[in-house]
Amino acid sequence: MSPDAGQSLRTGLRLANPSGMQAARWMQAEGAAWGLVFVAGPPQDKKRPLGGQQAEGAAWGLVLLWVMMPGGRPGTMGPIPTLCPKIMTDQTPGGGSTPVVRQAGAPTDTVVVLTTAPDELLAKRIAHVLVEESLAACAQVGPAVVSMYLWQGELEGTDEVQLTFKTTADALPALHARLCELHPYEIPEFLVLGAPAGSRDYLDWVAQATRAAVQAAARNA
Repeated sequence: MSPDAGQSLRTGLRLANPSGMQAARWMQAEGAAWGLVFVAGPPQDKKRPLGGQQAEGAAWGLVLLWVMMPGGRPGTMGPIPTLCPKIMTDQTPGGGSTPVVRQAGAPTDTVVVLTTAPDELLAKRIAHVLVEESLAACAQVGPAVVSMYLWQGELEGTDEVQLTFKTTADALPALHARLCELHPYEIPEFLVLGAPAGSRDYLDWVAQATRAAVQAAARNA
């Protein structure tokens, strides 16, 4: 099949169903048409094998042709698949579906805290203490990084280990105070990142894991 024949095929596919066809469906028809052109092989040299791009185009073209012609009825187009579901869900193993909820700025909202330590041994100790004391539900150690920064007017370059904590907003004051006690830096890094959404089960787990520390801080306040 020649490119001219492919153009004719595209035109025919458009004429087959002219009413109410959207731009995305025109693209389906064109993809299917060019897929058939690629399947027919190069018009001049029948012995030359089908190229990788042509093969990929052929495959997608036939898929699109199948989508737009359900039941083998030429000229009828099926619905375009929905890529963004209305309800945000988190697929979990076992076939279940756990709702993913948006956070709205509550004290128990999960947040992510970033910091560093000068070496892996101290990073592990800080992580161990903060999780053991329920100031963080989870701590992740690593990877090693090289930090470049200005300190008191001098350019510094230091090997450090990245630390990431999952905790709640109301646990942040106690978490920061304890981190400063454990850290050798005068001003340790402490950056808080909000989490717009997450699975309900995970967010509830983080809140439950940090309740003891939050309640203890409230009693001591």
